[in-house]
Amino acid sequence: MIESNFEEAFSKEWIETQIADSNNELVILRQVIPWQTIINQLTTFYNNNSGRLGKSLRVMVALLILARLRSLCDRPVVAQVKENRYMQYFCNVPDSELANFVSPSVLCRFRQRLGEKGMAIIETEVFEFLRRSGIIKGDTLMMDSTALSSNIVHPNDVMLIHKAFGKMEFFARDHELSLWCDHRHIKKRWRAFGRAKRGERVAYLTEFYALFVPALETFRTHVESLEASAEVPESQSRSLKTHELLTLLTLLSDQTQQKLAIAPRSGWRMSKSQI
Repeated sequence: MIESNFEEAFSKEWIETQIADSNNELVILRQVIPWQTIINQLTTFYNNNSGRLGKSLRVMVALLILARLRSLCDRPVVAQVKENRYMQYFCNVPDSELANFVSPSVLCRFRQRLGEKGMAIIETEVFEFLRRSGIIKGDTLMMDSTALSSNIVHPNDVMLIHKAFGKMEFFARDHELSLWCDHRHIKKRWRAFGRAKRGERVAYLTEFYALFVPALETFRTHVESLEASAEVPESQSRSLKTHELLTLLTLLSDQTQQKLAIAPRSGWRMSKSQI
């Protein structure tokens, strides 16, 4: 029987002693990802006659997500989980199971069993909280797939960076800070992108990403300054929400970098079935 439910693997005392940074990206993501909802849907890929997993779906799903977030292959992601407390916490792997909690080959077979349909389930559920937070809207996604690579640049890829500039502009005005981006230029280039042809998407994504990277670093500096000055509970709550936004924008930056890195290898060619 596969594990269709999961229990918290760590005690409050373990968390307090081992997880010093509550604002760590993996700590925040662990809290917002709807693990049980994902597990309930993935159990349909198994039955009593075949495909018994023998491993926790909670752990396997976390490994797939972690591998994508850190751009790791199966063997390195398993090795790093054994060495990193934040990764162990994210994957819900207790100390007693670290030595042999999963092998890279099992993770590979798990990915193959789920296929694109299973990956789509994970993607939809993981990024639903991004929609609720207002970072993305509708059916826009931050990445093509949680565990499958893609050599296609979609209009949404540029859209997300454009919306990220809007979030940073709102932050600046809300905190009475000088704008650190040339938003007139950004809007002008966004209008140009709207008139662009399909084959020009990579060029525009590269251009927007080049503008986004330094803007994100300036935003990070302001966030760190805000956190340092947060003394009253209301300011601390506001700081936490801002830090969550920083985490999401950092994810966007990382995933855009990964997508652009594929371009030279793939040639960014699309078949009719992909268009």
